[in-house]
Order: sequence, then C-alpha cells, then structure tokens
Amino acid sequence: MQQLARARLSDPAFCKTAARLSIARTSSAAKTYDSAAERSRASRDGGALRTLTVVILLFFSAGCSRAFAADVGRCPVHFLSRAKGVGILQLRSGDTPIRLADPFVKREPNGKIRVYGTSSGEYVEYPSERALFAGLPPIQRKITFVHPDGSQLSAEETPWDTLPFSCGTKSFLISGIMTPPPGSQHATFPDDNRRRRTYVFTPDENDSSVFVRSKTPLLPDADLDSWIGHNYGHDFIRDENKKPVRNVDGSYTLIYERVTRFTETGKLITEIASRALSCPDLNLAEEKIVLRIDDKEPWPAVQRKDGGLLIEGPRVMKMRRNKQNFYVMGFSSGDFPTDHYGINLAFSFAPEGPYSPVLTEDGTDLRDFGADLRELYGLSWGPARPDFYRDRQGKMWVAFHGVEKKRYPGADFDNWPTNLSDFHREIFLVPFEVQLNRFNQPEFHLGEIQCGREGWR
Repeated sequence: MQQLARARLSDPAFCKTAARLSIARTSSAAKTYDSAAERSRASRDGGALRTLTVVILLFFSAGCSRAFAADVGRCPVHFLSRAKGVGILQLRSGDTPIRLADPFVKREPNGKIRVYGTSSGEYVEYPSERALFAGLPPIQRKITFVHPDGSQLSAEETPWDTLPFSCGTKSFLISGIMTPPPGSQHATFPDDNRRRRTYVFTPDENDSSVFVRSKTPLLPDADLDSWIGHNYGHDFIRDENKKPVRNVDGSYTLIYERVTRFTETGKLITEIASRALSCPDLNLAEEKIVLRIDDKEPWPAVQRKDGGLLIEGPRVMKMRRNKQNFYVMGFSSGDFPTDHYGINLAFSFAPEGPYSPVLTEDGTDLRDFGADLRELYGLSWGPARPDFYRDRQGKMWVAFHGVEKKRYPGADFDNWPTNLSDFHREIFLVPFEVQLNRFNQPEFHLGEIQCGREGWR
C-alpha cells in the first residue's frame, strides 16, 4: 500500500497540474497582487519530512478517500490531508457527496461538528472533528420547519441559509424563506421569491426537532410584495471559535445582504448591511450599509446576466494577529448557477465597517479567490459562499459550495440553466491562512492540494 501511494504521488499522469497557492496581499485597501516568489518558495530542509507525512496520510486514508477529480489534469481529494497549507476535503456519506449549499460549519461544546445550510430540511452532524477530517459518513439530522399555523413548509418553500443562534437562554434557527401571500397557506417558487425574508424559527415546546416560524420577519419591512428588502443570507460577526462577538453594549452585530435599490434600468441591486441586535428581545438598531456597489461603475464580478448587481452571503470573523484586531468578510458576487460566482474577501478594523474589498492587481474588479480551485477541480456554481472555520489545532479552513462539472456533461455553465433543480451543490473545505504584513494590512492565503513530480509543499 505504501509503495502504491508513492507511485501515485510521483506519476505525472496522476496529476499533471502544477502546484498552486492562491495568495493575496493588500499593501493598500484598493490594491492586491500575486507574489510569484511566495508561490514558488519551497523549503528544502523540511521537504522530505512533509513528503513522508503526505505518504503516511495517503496510506491511512486509502480506505475512505475519494479522488473526486483524479482524471488527468486534476488533483485528487484526500480526506486526511492536514499538513500545513495542504488538503481539500469533500463532505461525503460513503460514495455519495453531501448535497448542501451555503455552508455554516460549527463545533459544538460537546465536540460534535454540525454543518447547516440551504437544504430541504436537514443538517449533517459528525461525532467529532476527527470524524469530519477522516471522511467518515455523518449523521443526517432532520429539521421540521412549520409556519405559525403549524403547517409544514412545502417542498417549494425550502429554507435558505439556515444557521443556529443563541440569545440569552434561548436558541433559535435563522433562515431565509418566502412569505406566503395574503390568503394563502404556502408560498410558491418563483412567484413569491420577491417575498423572501429572514425569519426566526423557535423550537416547539413538545418536539425539539420542530421549529416554528416567527409571524414577522426578523428585519423590519414595510412592503413584503416589493423586491426591496428581499434577503436570505445572514450571520453574526463571530470570533475564531465561531462564537458571536458581543458589542460593548451587550448587543450582537447581525450582518446580511438585502436588495436595497434599483438600477436606472429597473434591475435589482443587492448590497451588504448590518444592524446591532439585542437579546433576548431580538430588537434591531438602525441599518448600516457596510459594503456598497457603485452602480455607475460597478465591478465586473457583481454584474448579472439580467443587468442586476449583486454581492451576497456575508460571513464575518473577528481575527487577531500581531496584537491587532480586525474583521474579515467572506462573500460572493454575480450569478450563482454559473462559472461567474466566486469567493470574495473584504476586511475592516471596526465591526461596523466600512469594509475594504480585496481587488484584482489592476484594482478594477473583486478578486475571486476561488478561480484556481474552479479550474483545478472542475467546479462551477462556485467555489462560493465561503464560511470560516478554525479547527482544534488552530488551523483555519474555508468551507464553500460548488457543483462538479463532470456530473453534468453538456451543461452550459456560462448561463443560467433551464431547470435549477437538475443541479446539486456539494460542500468542500480548503486551508485558509491570514496574517498582517509590514503595512499592517491583511494577507490572505487560500491553499489547496499540491501534487505531481515536484512533490507536496
């Protein structure tokens, strides 16, 4: 087995793609650049040890790992690749990828790992972090979502961006769903999609697996029939242990995207905003736009096929490096069921912003940190909707969703598909490193597996 692992590692037909590492440095808020020197740097002293480490990992992971992109020109996925800066993990149940979108990964106090997101009413649970990274099949836990009248949400009313939140002694789920129109028990898609808002779901007193929708949306809204106010992606600013950060006054900061206005041609503009939320009454302060789109000269990445402009799905983590606190936002932009939907990052030195997006080298567009991953692993509909996770050893990861193109031969990934339900998003994790440079600005390193004759770095 060990000889086989060594042979596969050095076989150029096994993976011809050169090693890559996505690196962005911000010497100013409006400029990023790739460092060829950083990408090509190799440590000769530690190379043999790291190569041996990977061989050992391949040996132990052979029974459960899956080379989901092991065709020529693609790098394989290995569940136990945990060496610094190496590895990509695909969540699976046996041979079947976990179908989930808009991931939210959380380690519970008892050590269990739960992965929430957009689904038909379930989340997945691992007994431990070790089980997650060993590629063991998770337990699929059902969630029953019901309207205030007790009727269960229909198949068309799939909750989007579900995640947990505790406020004082109470625990909730927060999710984006369509509001049924007056006189109707249920909403229908796509007719009522404009009525999608973020709601709070409270556990039923008699059955903790049943969650009851609040009568009104979490965010104040004057007109549910208008696209203005349409929203679903949301989270709280969290620390590196994934705990919501409490403000000086005891409140938390809710961050979300929302349709805020129209373009001159009547198309939707979706931007990222925040509000302070107090517990236990869930009262909200005034809204602040923390990441805005210039509709006169919009970044190319935010432009949609229909003429709309969109940034969405914010996740913000408070980080500390070199005795300096700062806030990193992950989000996505563009058309979600296409190749033109990626991983974007922004940062701020204050929770309320404003946030400075990481741009391309020429400063004209949002930097897509998922571009290399998309090419290496044959993904579409992403990599997108990043979620930050720090493991018990202190290593940072980014969870994201995407679809594997090889599962959909002949599909046109440049344009919206005719039937969205024919496609299924899957969840992946890749290493993520953040540090401050000598200008006290964040540097972001999004890494992936590295293979071929050059060995593993």
